[in-house]
Amino acid sequence: MMMHSDWRIHLASQVAGTYPADAVLLVGSAANGLADAWSDLDLLMYWPTVPDVAIRHQIAERLGGLDITLEDTTDGDFALQSLGDTYRLGDNALKVDITHKTQASFEALIADVTQKYDLNEIKLGVLNGYMGGIAITGHDLIAQWRSQIGDLPMGMVQPLLDHYLKLTAYDLVLMIVRREDTLFARDLITGWCTAIIMALHVLNRQYPPLRPKHLATLCEMMTYQPANLAARIQKICDAPINEALNMAKPLIEETLNLIARHGYDVSSARERFQQVRLPNHRPIDLDQA
Repeated sequence: MMMHSDWRIHLASQVAGTYPADAVLLVGSAANGLADAWSDLDLLMYWPTVPDVAIRHQIAERLGGLDITLEDTTDGDFALQSLGDTYRLGDNALKVDITHKTQASFEALIADVTQKYDLNEIKLGVLNGYMGGIAITGHDLIAQWRSQIGDLPMGMVQPLLDHYLKLTAYDLVLMIVRREDTLFARDLITGWCTAIIMALHVLNRQYPPLRPKHLATLCEMMTYQPANLAARIQKICDAPINEALNMAKPLIEETLNLIARHGYDVSSARERFQQVRLPNHRPIDLDQA
């Protein structure tokens, strides 16, 4: 994997050299040393003012880009405003994704999360990717922002735990398994696993990712976690549905116990997970109530 990451890092430097941005950050699997032959090239570029679409199109063409798609408008939350460029390079059409942000917009995003405790999952995911990225240009500016971002603020831990630990009741999933509604049950069990990963990121005061990719690496980065977490989640994902259900329940209980031992309130999560779903065998007639 390092081979695929190394040449993508070199390519990122070549691409960045054609854009006069104040800072360029490589993110994603290439930055984490996890790229394979199918990995894209993901770049974040920071500007005082983002160049217009015509200038960006010229740069993409100069690089030999094909299938060029450029966004030329943005709206909504200022902290999330960005413009995107997508094109393909090389004989096998490597996909290049570039996100352009103004410095003011990114600094607003940092402030929203670190000062206002904004729970927006996209903003949290952006900071997760940023903290794991590789500075290609603008090293001082990127380091300055990293120092401002720091660890996940303590004031966000309990609200985010409450947010991620809205677990579907075990009895409900058991009922769906017994119905042999396997696809639905698999989706709910996978949702449990995702919730565990996100909650443990929060417990470790790490910004949660948008998606829990590269499971083993995610788990390696967390100090506090149930034993053999990555292997257990992988087994849950691979197992037949009844076995997956039986393996998931103790993992959730261990996770909740671990979080509680660190002083956080998981009573609502326990109550939701342990909620009993009673069968209704007798007809209900409101006229006879």
